[in-house]
Amino acid sequence: MYLHWQIVKLLLIRIVPVSMDVYVTVTVFLGVQSAKEHRKGSMLP
Repeated sequence: MYLHWQIVKLLLIRIVPVSMDVYVTVTVFLGVQSAKEHRKGSMLP
């Protein structure tokens, strides 16, 4: 049981930073994309 918990903890330590990086990257990317679209739309008459 203890060993199992150690494995789970290791997996979490591995996975969580990566998923946070992915989440931040996607959020920033979507923000930039929507800002571009908005700017393009406001440039048009």
